Amino acid sequence: MKTRLGALAAVLLFLAPAGAEPLRSPDVYLVLSSGSGSVAMRWKRCTKPDIAPEDRMVACRQLIKDNATNVIFAYIALGDLYMDADDTASAIQLYTDGVHHYGGRIPLMLRAEVYAETGDYDDAMADVQAMFGQRGTEIEVLHHRCWIRALAGKELEAGLADCDAVLKDQPDNAGALDSRGLVLLKLGRTDDALASYSAAIKFSPTLASAWYMRGLIERQTGDTASGDADIAQAVALFPHIAEIYAHGGEKPK
Repeated sequence: MKTRLGALAAVLLFLAPAGAEPLRSPDVYLVLSSGSGSVAMRWKRCTKPDIAPEDRMVACRQLIKDNATNVIFAYIALGDLYMDADDTASAIQLYTDGVHHYGGRIPLMLRAEVYAETGDYDDAMADVQAMFGQRGTEIEVLHHRCWIRALAGKELEAGLADCDAVLKDQPDNAGALDSRGLVLLKLGRTDDALASYSAAIKFSPTLASAWYMRGLIERQTGDTASGDADIAQAVALFPHIAEIYAHGGEKPK
């Protein structure tokens, strides 16, 4: 599943205008940590994977406390660290604080993903419903509701309808095509899922999750060479993608 790729990749897709090429996840953190000074150093410590998780958490918390520019990405990084440590309660509390202090749809979206991951579908959908009253467009929320339903494996036909509504308005929305692929895969419509991931790649060639999932499907359906090539491309775009997806139960067979 896509989540810990996850929070950050989903937010980048959510924020990108329809048809725009979203930044790859590592690119955002490189931009935030560029330059000199204490803030750039905190971003480096918050987001650098070879730093001890405890030290990264301290830096992320300080960025949040200081309400740094682009602070939402500190929430994302810290939430990922909590989830990596299987500390779901702290991740939920963090995103709840974000709802109160940062506002807007993104903290609700992140909390909904955690709820969906942990089987609390009702609370996940309550957060999605609350997103309809926030700034932004209804299409964005329909996209996220599709993703939450795909992630939870519930109300899949309704999730497909959500993604289809997004694509009727924005046929080049790579994120919606990617989410739609997972819905179709969970519905057992393997060929349609493959086509949806291929369309996502067409519109967003740097979307690692679509490359990876298309590769898994190709391997599972006997096209090992194409699957290996797609998975290699996904890893080139996002080096940690295999371990993230393996954590969610999706891995090459």
